[in-house]
Amino acid sequence: ALAYRLASNAGDALPFKGVVAVVSQMLKNPLQSGGGLYNYNQPSKGRSNQGISVLQILGTTDFVPYDGGTSIVFEGVDDFKLYPALDSMKAWADHNDCSGDHTETDIPASFEEGSPIQVSSVRKYDYSGGCPSGEILEHYRVETGHGAGDVTINGVPFMNNYPYDFIDRVEDTLRNNGGCQDSPL
Repeated sequence: ALAYRLASNAGDALPFKGVVAVVSQMLKNPLQSGGGLYNYNQPSKGRSNQGISVLQILGTTDFVPYDGGTSIVFEGVDDFKLYPALDSMKAWADHNDCSGDHTETDIPASFEEGSPIQVSSVRKYDYSGGCPSGEILEHYRVETGHGAGDVTINGVPFMNNYPYDFIDRVEDTLRNNGGCQDSPL
């Protein structure tokens, strides 16, 4: 949820362009976690119109509940509630003024041989259609628990490749739109 909080508060002072959220979705309640300018838990056009790209992967039987609600990570504090995973992605599509419908694709997937977790596919939800500034909004649903980030999709380990590919695509989009400079380092 912290990656989403950073993204929800993006703007001139926090110039985030994208976040990778592994086994997490956006907080629905409370609206704000503490005082100050940068503690909002959802994006708002009233605070910033900056588009944000999101890569999200979640297991369906994690202790961070795929369908939203409270979680054991909040240690019994019922004031904290998570959005359902797909509602979280829809909120980002709405914030980014994306006009297209999302697409769904089943992709071959697996875990390491001998792993107690076995899947044959993951479902990719792509909300990027119609995003006016080219934001990338992708969600991967893995029919498993907390080890969702350890999945191999189409023969490619997720954690070793997908986040880096996502960052490259976000930077390419920003460069093509004149909004990303190469690092001087």
